[in-house]
Amino acid sequence: NILGVDTGDSDMVAADVNQDGEWNVTDVVELVALILDGDNEPRKAPAQEDYEMGCLALVDTQIVQGTTHEVGIELSNTAPYTAFQMDVTLPECLTIEDVVVSNRTNNHSLQWREQADGTIRIVGYSLSNEAIGGEGGTLLNLVVRADNQLSEGVVEINGITFVTRDIVTHQLD
Repeated sequence: NILGVDTGDSDMVAADVNQDGEWNVTDVVELVALILDGDNEPRKAPAQEDYEMGCLALVDTQIVQGTTHEVGIELSNTAPYTAFQMDVTLPECLTIEDVVVSNRTNNHSLQWREQADGTIRIVGYSLSNEAIGGEGGTLLNLVVRADNQLSEGVVEINGITFVTRDIVTHQLD
């Protein structure tokens, strides 16, 4: 599945709704449309350029050894994104304790799990394909614990995918 959890027998063909060879958040949006919205077939995506691509950024945060801090991830967007996924890499001196939704995403489900490569995969979606609220501000907060050996490091976010209800998919930097 998307979070890398082996759930036993899976039908990759059936779960890969958009038939791109991967299970990702785009498939979730299409499945919600098919199952819960009562659509009879997957939506046909308009052109990618119909929506301006959003921008994701980490909030600059000072972290103290041996303490827990929230590190905000902000999203600026005009596209009505309904779901997202991303992989977060933390320096060895930081441990993720939780991922918390903001008021922009309080109607969304959020799942996160450490992957085999040590990254943290975060997936957010709405079971009604509701758009993320607003056009700017905190999307979610990473609750991280700094060990007593805290040194400089870089938090990286990769594999950033945002999807609209009509299946426009943006791969953000």
